[in-house]
Amino acid sequence: MMQFQASAAHYDLIYGQKDYRSEVDYVLQDLDQSKPNLLLDVGCGTGNHLPHYIDKFDHIHGIDMSNEMIRMARSKFRREQTGKVTFSVEDATQYQSKQNYTHAQALFHVVNYFGQDFERFIKNMSNSI
Repeated sequence: MMQFQASAAHYDLIYGQKDYRSEVDYVLQDLDQSKPNLLLDVGCGTGNHLPHYIDKFDHIHGIDMSNEMIRMARSKFRREQTGKVTFSVEDATQYQSKQNYTHAQALFHVVNYFGQDFERFIKNMSNSI
C-alpha cells in the first residue's frame, strides 16, 4: 500500500478527530477478556487504537505494510511499554504468525484493501488465533 507510505506523515492530522476510544470500547464490549489476552492488530497504521487497549491485553502486536506507519506507531509508546506493545512491517495476506493470539482485529477500512486477496487474508488471520 504505497499510498500510506507517502501519507503517513499526514495520517494523524487527517484522522485526528476520529473517536478511537469509542471504537475500542465497542470492540471490547463483547470480547472474552480472560487471561492471557494477546491482540493482533492488522493494519494498525500509526497505532491510534492501541493505547486504549493497553490495560486490557497482556500483549499487543500491530502489523502494517507501511514502514513509515509502523515507525510512527512505535514512537507513541513509552520505553517501558515496548515489551507489551510490539510492531512489525508485514503484508497480512502473507503473514505467518509465530504466536497464537486470543484476538485479532482489522479496524477502520483495512479489509477494503485486500481485494482478491481477501480469502488469503482471512485464512492467515484465522491461523493466527
